[in-house]
Amino acid sequence: MHIINRALLVKLAWKLCSDKTSIMFIYLQAKYFPDGEIFDPEKKYNSTWSWNSINSELQFVQKFSCSYTGNGESIYIWKHMWISEIRGPPQPKIVCLINHNYTFVKQLINDDNATWNINLLKELFDPPIVELILHIFIHQNCDDKLVWLLEKNECFYVKSCYRKMYEEIHIPQSVGPRLQKIYTKLWKVPILPRILQFIWKAISGLLPTRMALGQAVVGDNDLRALCDQHSESATHLIMECSFFRLISEQEVVKRSIISWCIWTVRCEKVFQQSNPNPERTIQKCRLLIEEHASRKSYMPKTMQGVNRRNLYWIPPPLNYVTINCDGSFLDHNKYGGIGLIIRNYAGEQQGARCIHLKNIRSAEKAECIRLWEAVKWVKDLQLENVQFDLDAKVVVEAVNKDNNYVDWILLNYIKNIKSFFSSYSSWKCYYIPKERNKVVDILSKLSRKEELSMSWTESTPVVIRSQLLLDSTHVTDDQMQ
Repeated sequence: MHIINRALLVKLAWKLCSDKTSIMFIYLQAKYFPDGEIFDPEKKYNSTWSWNSINSELQFVQKFSCSYTGNGESIYIWKHMWISEIRGPPQPKIVCLINHNYTFVKQLINDDNATWNINLLKELFDPPIVELILHIFIHQNCDDKLVWLLEKNECFYVKSCYRKMYEEIHIPQSVGPRLQKIYTKLWKVPILPRILQFIWKAISGLLPTRMALGQAVVGDNDLRALCDQHSESATHLIMECSFFRLISEQEVVKRSIISWCIWTVRCEKVFQQSNPNPERTIQKCRLLIEEHASRKSYMPKTMQGVNRRNLYWIPPPLNYVTINCDGSFLDHNKYGGIGLIIRNYAGEQQGARCIHLKNIRSAEKAECIRLWEAVKWVKDLQLENVQFDLDAKVVVEAVNKDNNYVDWILLNYIKNIKSFFSSYSSWKCYYIPKERNKVVDILSKLSRKEELSMSWTESTPVVIRSQLLLDSTHVTDDQMQ
């Protein structure tokens, strides 16, 4: 209850930090933080109880939030956390003497083209920090805002706040290798689900026996097991109890089913005051074993894969061109590659490009950047009737709809892409299976592995010639019309 109360206080603190136009913020700012720095309020002896409660959780908000760069006008360079990979504000170079001349992030941005001032960044920060800043996408038409780092979609939820608080108080204990092997084998056992769940609870010590519940249950503290001879524990009930030995002597081989039946008998005795009957329990075990043998639906089934062997590239409509986009990403070195190719309705190449990427945070970012690079390339070529095909469903839905599942770090990319699509009504973005994107898949992997960035206009890259020929042979006359 204490944790949920704290989480609700964090919710109030979050609303205060994220909405600076609210009446609550204006009122509290006038009294406690007139300079607008809510995370560094003035200490006053006459502070109200409600403010002290909210103020106690402001540090938690600051710890798990980050300033999202829009135009950079309200983000302090040396006070705010605005680089998500760094816990806290960035620090200037040790030998830097001009850092006091710069206060807001906006001063680090070139106003004419909305890009980072690289020379200035190199003077103020160390190279690793500069590299992180250059990966922050700028959108000057948007205001700065605070985002919640514990959620992918930037929005605050009490649920994620509660989980983080619980983790900080109760450090999760890792399961040992021996128990991990048991769990791995357990979930593969072809047995009735209710019995499988019972065995898992027994192994994990989660059965609500008298010994497990302790003094938390109001009632008879001297409750015995089925045999009325020993205190009730999961080990005694399933393995040592004389009632169990009576049943196992009847040659019932499914010990897990026996254990579950014994547990149900125990519950009937505790809650319904019924007398345990070994013969009736044996009969129940036999019926369940027969049910287990007859119900093949509970046996693990091999998933039947979808046949995608005969999927090929589909040409665009007449007078349109298609630009296929794909990205390749490796997590261990953060390297990525982008492959792009433009083809007309006859399958003829109009241009190809591959771009090598470094310090890519996730595969989703590589997918988003590939569409952004495709959009910029098409705009430079001044193409109007264009169909963008890519196999990243999340990115496609983010462009065509208001998809909240995209990472908040990529929102500026999505906003800029959508602004281009709103300017060109004949631009369309479609999701396609990866089997229809094989050409650019080859190009993206080439770019990542060889660290290659290159463009082709008239010639065709050698590595994709055979796949291009294969795709073009499957273009029918009906598709070209």
